[in-house]
Amino acid sequence: VGALNKEANTLARFSSRGPITQDRSNRLKPEISAPGVSVVSSYLGNTYSAMSGTSMASPAVNGAVALLWEAVPSLKRNVAATIQVLQDSATKVSSNLCSSSGVPNNLYGYGSMDVYAAVQQAKKVYENNENQYSK
Repeated sequence: VGALNKEANTLARFSSRGPITQDRSNRLKPEISAPGVSVVSSYLGNTYSAMSGTSMASPAVNGAVALLWEAVPSLKRNVAATIQVLQDSATKVSSNLCSSSGVPNNLYGYGSMDVYAAVQQAKKVYENNENQYSK
């Protein structure tokens, strides 16, 4: 998960870029991006604090999955379909940096996560019985 700086509308400076080269696969990373700069979270002593990191962006994606599975129960535990919905509904952010071109790319992946669009898209697909996201 890439960390976005939503105020600057950019990828956070600390967010890793792809591709994965250690195993020579050149796999895409990140796969999707989510807010990761100045995210308010619970903190020590029953307080809250604004924190930054991919450790703030990843829980946003986890929450989006939980919300998506509640809204569209037929997606529950269908990880491949859930990933596809999140990728298809992401706000596309094109880049030609880091050995990539267009979308997906090695800075933003498939783009900025849009959970509202993901729910709307999944509901439309399932309500129309097209079920392109079946197992």
